[in-house]
Amino acid sequence: MADSSNQRMALYRGWALRLYLLVAAIAFVLLALYARGADGFPVDWTITRALQSFNVAWFDSLMRAVSALGYNPQALILYSLIVLLLYRVSWRWEVIVAGGGTLVAYGFNLAVKALVNRPRPPAEGVHVVVNLHDPGFPSGHVLTYVAFYGFLWFVCYTVLRRSWQRMVLLVLFAGLVLLVGPSRIYQGEHWASDVVGGYLLASIALVAIIRVYRWGKGRFFRQ
Repeated sequence: MADSSNQRMALYRGWALRLYLLVAAIAFVLLALYARGADGFPVDWTITRALQSFNVAWFDSLMRAVSALGYNPQALILYSLIVLLLYRVSWRWEVIVAGGGTLVAYGFNLAVKALVNRPRPPAEGVHVVVNLHDPGFPSGHVLTYVAFYGFLWFVCYTVLRRSWQRMVLLVLFAGLVLLVGPSRIYQGEHWASDVVGGYLLASIALVAIIRVYRWGKGRFFRQ
């Protein structure tokens, strides 16, 4: 009975995941078509102004710090240090998947940006911390954070034993993934719909990265 129940649960989870991927893909395509070459939607202005009105010192510092980790050279240094640490503890397949998956996600981000070609929020009416001139849709920060830190969260959750160190890593990686979206809006460098598009595309990419990881782990890196 227990085996049969577990099989049913696994089947339900599989169908739920497939349904989510289908809905996310459709939502992303529709949002990209609607955002193509367009300025911010009315809801984008509302969300930006609401976030930027919360100008408390600790919140401002947090949002700036989360966004700053996604810019070079600090992003490249941080990613490299984490990859070297993974290699040091003999997580070779994790190194390959984390690095390769993030690069592929970044490449998709550049391709979609070029196709949609959506302007970033204007300095008139929005406080823009860093003036960026490349297209805004989808958010590259969101896409790379979910691909890299989201994958690391999955690895820590499934591989590491329960401990306070594991809990710290899970909270840290989840925090970066969840906060990067609001930080990009707060900084005035993306519309909320850019961020939503980033999360939609990134979630699809993360599922693909995890599947590649599981496929290769069982074949080439059993230890």
